[in-house]
Amino acid sequence: MSLHAGEETCAISSRQVRTLLAVLALSPGRVLSTDWLVAALWDDEAVGNSRNALQAAVTRLRRQLKGFGGTLPLLRTSYGGYVLDVAPLDVDAFQFGAMVDRAQTLRQDDPAEALRLTHAALALWRGPALEGVSDLAALRAEQARLEEGRIGALEMSVELRLDLMDARTVLHDLRHLVEIHTDRERLGELLMVALYRNGQQREALDVFNRIRQRLRQEFGIDPGRGLRLLQSAILSQDPTLERRGGLEALRRLSTPAALGTAP
Repeated sequence: MSLHAGEETCAISSRQVRTLLAVLALSPGRVLSTDWLVAALWDDEAVGNSRNALQAAVTRLRRQLKGFGGTLPLLRTSYGGYVLDVAPLDVDAFQFGAMVDRAQTLRQDDPAEALRLTHAALALWRGPALEGVSDLAALRAEQARLEEGRIGALEMSVELRLDLMDARTVLHDLRHLVEIHTDRERLGELLMVALYRNGQQREALDVFNRIRQRLRQEFGIDPGRGLRLLQSAILSQDPTLERRGGLEALRRLSTPAALGTAP
């Protein structure tokens, strides 16, 4: 975890200080009480002189932040706690979310711009979410949410590329992603569509069979309706699969509303 201001980068060597910065940065502009910070940073464990330890970490962080906030201090003491005085979009995690949300709204009307935004959002990542901070309960849920957002953005990026480019240009990346994220059915769906569009119908059906076998062996379940609809569409050579947004159209057929059932 590091600080960036223009071309300037400031790496923070202390894990404790990095963790404090992460906790504060995930609540930009909001006062976090001393008691809450102590409980969060030490997972409610009894730590001797924990308030002194927090004050020491705050002092070290302020030293590192010096020069990044212009004439005003970025880290302020306020109402019995501390606040990182920055806008949400100054924090990569919030900037990433805003760009992905914007890309999502544009994907139908301007897929090229949606793809550009998605690539820009993914470029903000420099490693795993909250890498280099302490393993704290206060950060685990946020870490999982950020990682889920990153994989979702990767999936959207690949789907946009698949609709805008030749299927062969994304096959290598898709195969690699499916190998890494074996639990992501959506990536499996995208690989099936890419193979089908590339004239590899048998290989596309093989992907479905591998996913079905893994789900049965590991979880004792069959693929969801979306995957089964995709398999049927490939078997019948449904022309929907060749159109931009074809996979999304098939997904809509598997929703509770389309099926006339309660969610």
